[in-house]
Parts: sequence; C-alpha cells; structure tokens
Amino acid sequence: MISPRFIFYCSVVILHVFGYETLYQKTDNLPASVLNTIHDDGQLKNSIKLPPGDIFPIQFVFKTAIYKERKQKMKITFSHASPYVRKVMACAIARGIENQLEKWSIPATDPSIRPYNPLSKVPTLVKDDGGALFDSPVICEYLDTIGTAAPVFPVAGPARWNALRLQALGDGIMDASQPRRREMGLPQDDGRIAYIELQQGKVARALDALEQEVSAFGSLTTIGEITVACALGYLDFRFASEPWRPGHPKLDAWYAQVVQLPPLAHSMPAG
Repeated sequence: MISPRFIFYCSVVILHVFGYETLYQKTDNLPASVLNTIHDDGQLKNSIKLPPGDIFPIQFVFKTAIYKERKQKMKITFSHASPYVRKVMACAIARGIENQLEKWSIPATDPSIRPYNPLSKVPTLVKDDGGALFDSPVICEYLDTIGTAAPVFPVAGPARWNALRLQALGDGIMDASQPRRREMGLPQDDGRIAYIELQQGKVARALDALEQEVSAFGSLTTIGEITVACALGYLDFRFASEPWRPGHPKLDAWYAQVVQLPPLAHSMPAG
C-alpha cells in the first residue's frame, strides 16, 4: 500500500515541476487510504501526522487537495417529467459534467426551495458555493462555463443570436404546452376552451417555423437545438394523441437522429 507520506513528497515534486493548476485539475486519484483519514470539514484525523509546518509546500498541497476533493456538488431541483429540467440535464450531458450535479427530487411547492428561489420553481440550481441560479436559460449558460467540452452557447455574433432565438422558440413551445395540459383536465367553459386553442396555435406556428429552418440544424451543438429537441420530446411525452410529425417531415427526420444522442437518450422523461 502506498503510504500517505510518500503521497506528500510526490505532490511536492509535481507541484514544482508542473505548477499548482495542473496538479489539481483532477484530485480524484488520491488513494482511499488518504481520503479516509480526512474529516468532512477538511481536518486531518489524529492517525495521520503532517510533516513539519516549515515544509510549506507539503502542507499547502495536501490541504488544497482535501478542499478540492471534499468540495460540495452542485444540486439541481429535479423532476423526471419537467421539460425544463430535461433541458438542463441535456446541457450538462453535452458538457460532460452531469456527474457534478446532484438531483434534488422535490416538488415546486416544497418550501425548502424558497431560500434558493423565491419563485419556488423547478429547475433551480444550487451552486457548490451555496448560491442559486434560475431558471433553465440562466442555469444552462452557467453550466456552459464548466468543463472542457465545446460550448453550446456560441460566442457573440450571429450564431449566438440564432441559438438564443431557437432557445426562446423551444421554451415557448414548452411554455404553451405545460399550462394547456393542466387546463385540459379541468371543467371546460368558453374561456378555458379559447385559452387552450390559443396555446395550440402557438405550438402549431412554432412547429411550422422550425420545419422551414431545420435543414440548418446540427446535432445538438447549440443551446437552441437542445431546447427545441426537449420541446419536441415533451410533445411526444404529454401529447401523444396530438402527433406533431405529420406536415413536418424534415423536423421529424432531424429529431429521429438527435433523440439517440446522449443528451436526449440519457434524459428521457418519466412520470
């Protein structure tokens, strides 16, 4: 078994040769024999003795490794049925950081959300520093700053504006579909029927617009494409009796391809 003291001295050498950032981009390689000697608050248990305090690099390296290893995960309020949560998870998968998110399964009505989001909405992201972000467009843009995968939010310019416009169109389909489903389950009067038809019209026009431009879409490479795909998935999930594919063959073909990619395949709705 590798002794903790050996790890200490190797760390010093690596620190001087490669520098601090290179050394601690990954700390999950520390042996369990070392990590198990650390309390959750980052303090050493009595069974492990650090080298003398005047050997500063060793103290600095080891304590920093402890902090990085014990750093709290981000937490996302989670619902298997929410298209907005799916959008966030699909973005995280595309970025390769889904393992950094802890799923906090909780209804939006639970008062535990309120300290983080006064609107008490799902999704809400609790960052590893305890701060919170909401809702899905903001959360996704924040996640896009983490990890090393290609960004899904293009840099400033026409490509960015197009991606944001598509995101708004996909979000709009969700915004029109979720409350319509709720209203459909209530007693129908003239006002409610008119509202349902209004929301149906929004979705129909959005689908027609997407059919006209889907030929330029990529394979979930932007936040716009991810959002549109999640919106189409929600229509399949909640409105299977109202198929959207007839009249939209190009959109159907594109979705059939991207739904098999990890961001969508690993975030299928349920419930």
